[in-house]
Amino acid sequence: MMQGGQVMRGRWTERAQFVTVAAEDEAKNLGSSSVYPEHLLLATLRQGAEAPGPRELAQVGVDIQRLIVEVERRITVEGARTAEPNWDLSAEEIIDASNEMARSLSHKYVGTEHILLALLTTDEGPIRQAFDSLGVDLHLVRTAVTDHIRGNRVSRSPMWIPPLPADRVQQFLIAVWSVRPSTYLILTRCGLSVDGRTLTIRPVSSTHEALLRRRADHAVIHDVGEAMKLHVVIVAAQ
Repeated sequence: MMQGGQVMRGRWTERAQFVTVAAEDEAKNLGSSSVYPEHLLLATLRQGAEAPGPRELAQVGVDIQRLIVEVERRITVEGARTAEPNWDLSAEEIIDASNEMARSLSHKYVGTEHILLALLTTDEGPIRQAFDSLGVDLHLVRTAVTDHIRGNRVSRSPMWIPPLPADRVQQFLIAVWSVRPSTYLILTRCGLSVDGRTLTIRPVSSTHEALLRRRADHAVIHDVGEAMKLHVVIVAAQ
């Protein structure tokens, strides 16, 4: 039973209220005696890619189903189902942070998107580990999701090549961000270097390499490289 966090029924959408109940079910099903932020994340993600929050997460390139699997893998199973899990302070703080997220966006309601944004502020634990396993920078995802919720979609065209900074790698990354933020997030987990007119991308793992070779991501990388008059080479992961 929740003790500290305040779910104000007049402001919280029915879906958001349901997520708090579903989080308790997630805890019960995993044999946890307490509800933690990761249970709230699972309950939010299971609302589907059409729900506010998960929808924006998918729009910036995060694979919802893979994220669910990675979160579940990192939850410690404590034993048999418990009748009524308590709310851990960390989960109650997410509820309070959801209220603050709504206020900061000047929204008069609290929805699943605000719960997700609150969860994306997590700096450690299973949530951070799950995003890291997907090669996704949690801070950058939060920024991108916030922009989508606000309606500030990143322009896909025309191609923008900024005059600054002078560092060609940074120019390349900023240009990729302006076209496809999800590709940028993958690149931030890779090694990049420029030698003359050749830009070399060194994926840190075979997973990152596979992501970069997907049709959409591969096309953006080479389109930006061509616009900057760079020959882009993706080397095989070691």
